[in-house]
Amino acid sequence: MEKIIECIDTFKPDVIYLGIGTSLKWHPIEIIDSNNNQQYPPFLNNYDRKLVILIDQHLEDPLYLESKIEINKITNETNKISNEIDNNSDNKMRVYDSKDNLFVFAINQNFEFENSDDNFFINYLRDYTLAFKKKFVIGDFSGRNIETYYINLLLRCNQEKQNDLLNNILYDVTQNDGGCQFDYEKYPIVYDKKNNFVQYKYKSLVEIKELSPYFYKINFLKRLGYLNYELTRMLRILSGEITEDPHAYFKISIQYTINYLSIIYNSVKSFDNSKENIHEAIFQILLDICHSLDIPMDMVLHLKENNYNQKMVWDAISPLRYLLE
Repeated sequence: MEKIIECIDTFKPDVIYLGIGTSLKWHPIEIIDSNNNQQYPPFLNNYDRKLVILIDQHLEDPLYLESKIEINKITNETNKISNEIDNNSDNKMRVYDSKDNLFVFAINQNFEFENSDDNFFINYLRDYTLAFKKKFVIGDFSGRNIETYYINLLLRCNQEKQNDLLNNILYDVTQNDGGCQFDYEKYPIVYDKKNNFVQYKYKSLVEIKELSPYFYKINFLKRLGYLNYELTRMLRILSGEITEDPHAYFKISIQYTINYLSIIYNSVKSFDNSKENIHEAIFQILLDICHSLDIPMDMVLHLKENNYNQKMVWDAISPLRYLLE
């Protein structure tokens, strides 16, 4: 990773794409095209100077990318960006360049967000992006959910810094919807008029509906799920109706849910599992649902009067999913 850091200031990329779990060794090549190529997503063509970092312990050699884009492996003799780069000195790292202002680092190893060195590296890429007003996109195809990492990062920032991060750094290129062979043409990265990233999952349902019916449905059902399980179950625990869930998963899940919703709805407090805050989270989701569907608030007020009884919430919101058809 240190070699990449040493090279970034020299190359000054406009966009950095970090592709984790991007080996195509076991994928039928005939199903890979320019619209679902996780080694070189098509949005990169919107930028001039591009830095692509592919990390996977099973990265193929030669790269699949070499058959699709004209890139040349850098050696000491052809090295243009740093004397530190030497493909022959470390079999885990290969470096390529092209005539189209593209540099590619292919690294045969795992990437762990919890690892101190990897964490330092990703924080460096973040800081470079924000300092020089560039773009940074992560595609993690390893099967992990890195959303918690991003949410914790956002919660450590004030509102201005949060906006800066959301506008310029996309920690999940698939917007929590895809895996391998994600269709970038069908669901492309969206920018606003100021060239900021539009990240649906951190917006209200009302906002998402205006931007994308597809992602509106995904996020609508996701927030119904929070009402059905995490939030109303937590209320039952707090009221003594049921004993505290002994599973570590639920404790992680409810904390994630509250922290995530606090980014979308300002009145919801992060790291606060009190009854009052759970009530506020439920109220804000229900209010958002009603506004997005343009239906009266009678249901919300009725549920609030009954302290968001779990069965009553279930009965009230279950039919709402059919309004999406």
